[in-house]
Amino acid sequence: MNKTLLFVLLSLTAYGQDSSKLNFIDLNSTRSSNPQSFITFNNETFLHADNGYQGRHLWKIDKSTNQIDIVKHSLFNEYEHINEETKLFDINNSVFWYQDLLNSGGLYKLTNGQTELLKILPTEIQEIYKKNNKVYFTTGSFKFNTPYQLWETDGNTVSEIILPINNISTHINFDNSVSNYIYLTFNSNNNTSFWAYNISTKRFTQLSSIISNNTSRENILLNDKIYISEYTPQTGFELYEINGEKKSLIKDLIPGFQSGIYDKLIGAATNNEFYFIGLDKNYKVIIYKSDGTNSGTNVFYDFENNYSYNSDNTYKFITIDKGIAFTVKEGNKTDLWKIVNGTTSLLTSDNGNEIQLLEDNFVVIGTKLYQINPTSLTQILPQYQFTELNNFYFDENSIYFAASTREKGSEPYRLNKTTLQLEPIEEINYLGSSHVSDFMISANKLYFHGNHTKNKYENNSLQKLISDKEIYPSFNHYTDKFSNYITTDKGLIFTSKYDLHIINSNGEIKSLIADTQSISIDTPLSKINNTVFFLGVDSYSNGNYNKYVYKTDGSIDSTVKISNIPVEFEHEYSQGVINNHLYYIVKEDYNIAKMYKTNGEINQLVYTFPSNIINPKIIGVLQHQLILDIYNDLNYKHEVYLSDGNNLGKILPDFTTNYSSIDKVFLEDTKITAVSAGQIVQYDSEMQTSKKLYATSNEFQGINNLIKCGNLYYATRYQSDYVFYIDFNSSIENHKLGYPITPKIECYKGNAFVMRYIDNYSNYDNNDIIIDAIKGKDHQQIYFIPNDFSANKLEWKQKDFSIFDDKIFIAAENPKYGQELMYGDINQLTLDVNDITTPSSTKNNLNIYPNPASNYFSVQSKEKIEKITLYNVLGETVYSIQNNRLNDSKFILDNRIPDGVYFIEIKSKTKSESKKIIIKK
Repeated sequence: MNKTLLFVLLSLTAYGQDSSKLNFIDLNSTRSSNPQSFITFNNETFLHADNGYQGRHLWKIDKSTNQIDIVKHSLFNEYEHINEETKLFDINNSVFWYQDLLNSGGLYKLTNGQTELLKILPTEIQEIYKKNNKVYFTTGSFKFNTPYQLWETDGNTVSEIILPINNISTHINFDNSVSNYIYLTFNSNNNTSFWAYNISTKRFTQLSSIISNNTSRENILLNDKIYISEYTPQTGFELYEINGEKKSLIKDLIPGFQSGIYDKLIGAATNNEFYFIGLDKNYKVIIYKSDGTNSGTNVFYDFENNYSYNSDNTYKFITIDKGIAFTVKEGNKTDLWKIVNGTTSLLTSDNGNEIQLLEDNFVVIGTKLYQINPTSLTQILPQYQFTELNNFYFDENSIYFAASTREKGSEPYRLNKTTLQLEPIEEINYLGSSHVSDFMISANKLYFHGNHTKNKYENNSLQKLISDKEIYPSFNHYTDKFSNYITTDKGLIFTSKYDLHIINSNGEIKSLIADTQSISIDTPLSKINNTVFFLGVDSYSNGNYNKYVYKTDGSIDSTVKISNIPVEFEHEYSQGVINNHLYYIVKEDYNIAKMYKTNGEINQLVYTFPSNIINPKIIGVLQHQLILDIYNDLNYKHEVYLSDGNNLGKILPDFTTNYSSIDKVFLEDTKITAVSAGQIVQYDSEMQTSKKLYATSNEFQGINNLIKCGNLYYATRYQSDYVFYIDFNSSIENHKLGYPITPKIECYKGNAFVMRYIDNYSNYDNNDIIIDAIKGKDHQQIYFIPNDFSANKLEWKQKDFSIFDDKIFIAAENPKYGQELMYGDINQLTLDVNDITTPSSTKNNLNIYPNPASNYFSVQSKEKIEKITLYNVLGETVYSIQNNRLNDSKFILDNRIPDGVYFIEIKSKTKSESKKIIIKK
């Protein structure tokens, strides 16, 4: 798959057919996909993995092209996904897996790209065993008290095998098989019973039963015979042979009732003999070697008291070239041994790291891959800094595995067995969400947050910012978002969670807070020259955070406390700068609020608020005066004042409301425009006059955004479908768009831009990226359409956007990529004076619906239509309707017309007009 998607962005001009491209950038490189359960057949490898967005699904790797893609089928929805523990299996060129359903689960089958539900099952598949082109599997759940069951399938039908005992409560384990027999262990109520199942006669024969909670008998297969550890009161646990339904003692290793083996046989076979863990008379661990006969079973290696019998010790064996490798884990220490050409030697010891024994002489120690050679242990892929290795799968030529890195998270890898080099497999984790957010523009640079990264766009170049984590480990790219920022000559200073950081000229992110300090999470930032002031947290004592005013010049050494006046924990702190002094308001107790000023060196009390003024706030600065929003307890009203900093100052007319504080403020050189309680008020400081308008819609309450664009003011609120526009010469007007939008408004060349806000992850039908451009009463939807419709027609849903450097940047998401970044040229996106800004009296009042259209469209017009012509984006005629067919307003589209963006030219007797239409079947 090509990870760069090109999008066509059509211009809004009536006849223009120029297009620009919207580039897609995948940012979420650290998302984990956790690939598991690899299987290979027909030159394809299947696995299941988490796409980071819609759960865990089935994937396919094409070995000839190294491409990986999700296996889609119509049965997927938001409630149906593959569990992480699910094991895949194959029969006759089909792949099978268990998948959750809404109220149950089922066994699925994929053949030649077609998926079917083969069988509803009671629980997740627990164990799988393949024999004679059939697969045997178990279901059941100890956690949910669901009895265990045994099943078989030939790939077409699934049938239950009736068990010889009822209510198996803890486990069914496939132990091994020879000839027509499969050997199984059943566990119920701490009783472990060992059985032979004849697949021809479908009959069970019990071979042993002991009191044990082991879920497996751990046997060894040699020359079509099974060897196990079996118990009798006369011999203890000793070595036995199973041949079909017959069990016989091979050797009583320690004559008498004392056990010569553990309660399960742990070992491996090689070269017509096998090695296993045994015990001497003092319960010290030794190694036995056996050829399956009494005389050929003897002590092979004595560890000389290195290991004692201990149920907590773990032993694992595997066959390697010319011998055996095994591990002994005792406490936190794990030893790796090998037996080659009759010689036993210790390869390595490790404290704390897990050692995984793999096929073909490979072993994992901690997070490093090694190969066992005749004389040494050699590291493979030393250049890769993996943080985790697991889920290994071996086929004829390759080793598949899941590996984690800090850069990419958990992803699939393939190692060539011959060259010992990694072969490229496409990543899965770009399908997870990078959560692009917090666009901000500072010093002609665009910054944004993107899942473990902070990014900068400057001079047509996108780059990740660097965090010096070794020096400042408190910074977290993932959780610490841009929440407040200010630009100085030292760089961009911003708050992030409980810390203050600077992005310097080298793109490095440095902390400005010492380890013992933090910031108030909602602290404002103010600047005098290049000194930044903020509210810091000095320490925690007596159940309270001690907050004081701090300043910084852009380094951790220059960040110092400048005030000894504590800020009450519950008070909403505010500050502002006039006349080269920082003014800030604190409450010394619940009733008394005071305003101080400082130049960064000396603090001075300038005003004590009357007791009837509750929680006064500095909400802005206008022409060297502070703007104060207060609640007056005498008249139960919120009021706005202009203050020179020495006293409360002048109350602004028309800014008084009952109970409601200011929702949003927009400041210009001489004007304050504010929204509150369903009204918008503007104060002109030069004219010393105010204007007030009331909205007719309740949606005007709780405005989140207010900006000026051209000569108009625009306002929106969260999850509303209204965009309000105001010119203060008439009432507050609005566009009801019919869908929720983000509260964000961007202004570009006199046009206001808003964007759809859609949070419905489960429905991706007919949702292209749509930006609404508004200029007063005129409104146009801008569609961003994927140019590549071959990618399963996955639709995007937008989350956030910003306009910078004549480009539009969009955070958008879909099931395939999650939330990612797209950007493109926005020069064509202004409302053209010859298009929708034309006065309505000169227009034909045309309306085309539905748009997008699927099978038909209708035209509403005051004039009689004589001809309709459909053009593609290249200007080529696609469809033409003559006047003799225009008696009906509903026009059926030819089903051969491909999906895409088109223009409709509509001719009447007096004029010709074009409209854009989207066709999507």
